[in-house]
Amino acid sequence: MRHWFRAVLFSILAIIACTLFPFNFFRGPGSPSGIADALLIAVGPDRGFDVLSNILLFLPLGFTLTGFLEHAGVGRRISAAAVLGVSFWLSYSVEVLQLFLPGRYSSQIDVASNVAGGKLGFFCCVLWYRHIARPAGHVEKARRLTSSPSRFR
Repeated sequence: MRHWFRAVLFSILAIIACTLFPFNFFRGPGSPSGIADALLIAVGPDRGFDVLSNILLFLPLGFTLTGFLEHAGVGRRISAAAVLGVSFWLSYSVEVLQLFLPGRYSSQIDVASNVAGGKLGFFCCVLWYRHIARPAGHVEKARRLTSSPSRFR
């Protein structure tokens, strides 16, 4: 379980590093003038490559968070809601902080594509558990049962 937790933390740190680098925040022309301006993110230009890169950036977060919650015994509906909430919260926070980075633009499209990446990671993890991890676990369990010496022979 610690491995999943570390993977979730690594995913979050990677998102922060990739989206907020070089961390030179300032308040200048074009910066939000108040809290209301900072919380209202406009619809930005449609940039196909940015949408794809945002989806790919948040996919590992959705995958690792789902794996962590699956390993902790949390149900799928709660996992889906958690991935949606964490993806939205992290994406929105990053977009608000990008308002203070020169040359960076915040967009609702970025938030939507980030959340989509998190949900895609959720679905990939669910499929991975359903078709790879659990069947492999059953095979390994059967192998251990048949290879161990039995007291009843």
